[in-house]
This record gives sequence, structure tokens and C-alpha cells, in this order.
Amino acid sequence: MGKKTVVVEVRERSPWGESVDDSVGSDPGRTSTFVGGYSDKRTEFERETAAGNNPRPLQHRLHWARAERPNGEADGRRIAYWKAKGYRKPTWEEAAAAGYDLASSAAIRAPDGSIRLGDTVLMWAPAATAAAHRKRIREDTKAASDAYQKRVEDAAEDANRAMGRKPGSRGATGAVFEIESVNKK
Repeated sequence: MGKKTVVVEVRERSPWGESVDDSVGSDPGRTSTFVGGYSDKRTEFERETAAGNNPRPLQHRLHWARAERPNGEADGRRIAYWKAKGYRKPTWEEAAAAGYDLASSAAIRAPDGSIRLGDTVLMWAPAATAAAHRKRIREDTKAASDAYQKRVEDAAEDANRAMGRKPGSRGATGAVFEIESVNKK
């Protein structure tokens, strides 16, 4: 006798019912670090910039800085790092006065008045401070990239010289190391 195939229909069922309101909790831009009045405005700023517009700059840059080690002990290293960059910990009231809606976020008001989210604390810097910090990072990154490009070009030149090639020559085999930069203008 042949095997008999039994078809079993499986339906996924939700213990909360089958009707789903997709507008609830399905915003892909809303993470646990979302701060109303900042995160949404920053997203809008980035969209406008990508579209070629010149949107109004944000008034602050918010940053969640690690304040505890995994074992729960206080750890002020990241807080000190960001303080050195001109950031500080705002109070719940200061953030609300600046137009940030913390009540709809996952943040909690800590006993010292700071704004906490898990093992992090909210820090902010005025727009001018954040812009200067960003500019320094971009300049440092460009300098490091340029230095690396120079080392690569020097290595290619050394390899060509070691093989008896001169810049611009093709030699018998035509094998010459050349670096072509796509970033040079």
C-alpha cells in the first residue's frame, strides 16, 4: 500500500485578535532612543537636505552617552569625553522647555534630574558646538585619508622604481603600478 498524504492547514493566530491597526507601533523611524521634537525634526532635516533644499538647522545635538558598566556600576568615561566636546546633561525641565517631548519617549527622569535610558544618559550641545565638533571630525578624517593616499602612492612609486620603471614608462611587460584616485578634482 502507498503512503497516504495528509494535508494539514496551519493558520497563525494572534492571542490578541486578528485585527491589526498598522499605525500603532509600526513607525520604522521610532526606536527606543526616539525623542519627540528632535528625532523627527532631524529625520526631516536629512530628507530636506537630500532633496537639495536648505532646511533650518536644529537648535541642539542630542546624544545618549553610556553612564554605566554592564554590571551596573557607574562609569563616567563617556560622559567626560562628551563634556570635553562641549556637551552637558540637560534636566528634564530644560529639555521640555526646548520643545522636546520626553513623555512620549522611553526615557525616564533620574533622581538627579538627568534624563536616562537604560544605562545611558542624555547629553546635548548647542548647534554651534555640535557644528564645530562635526567640522573637526570631517577635517581629521580627510587628513587621515589624504595621508593614507600619499602612503599608497609612495609605495606604488617605490615598487615601480624597484622594477626599473620610470613614471610614465610602460617597460617591456607594461606592468606598472598606478594609483587612480576618484576623489581628486
